[in-house]
Amino acid sequence: MAIPIPHARLYDETYRLLIEARDYLEREAGREAEHYAPMGKLIVSRELTRLTSRMTALMAWCLMRRAVHAGEVSGPEAARMGRLAGRAACLKPSPFDGPIYPPRLRDLLDRSHALYARVSRLDAMLSSSPDDNQDEAGGGRRP
Repeated sequence: MAIPIPHARLYDETYRLLIEARDYLEREAGREAEHYAPMGKLIVSRELTRLTSRMTALMAWCLMRRAVHAGEVSGPEAARMGRLAGRAACLKPSPFDGPIYPPRLRDLLDRSHALYARVSRLDAMLSSSPDDNQDEAGGGRRP
């Protein structure tokens, strides 16, 4: 009987969105950027960077949770090293709405923001659980 991996569906969702974002960046983003004025290119470039940052942080978090489940990383070690990165930039919603973004980019930005917000809440819950916050030496809570 297979042992269920915690957060497996979340990992799968993150991976699928990561592949979609990669495909968009490789195949569509450059062509679409040709049609923008310089300021529009700058704005879209910033949001593409935010998309990439979100996806990188999400995948790193999912892989850390898998490593904890596999026993490759301890709970306290994950609590120190494996927190979700980039909250300041990644939780900030895109500042513009409407036609400034191509529809596919808008969709990827919205979905990555929603996924990041969900994982951020989950990360906060996990970081406050006693098992993840015990320090290895004395069992005290980490600051």
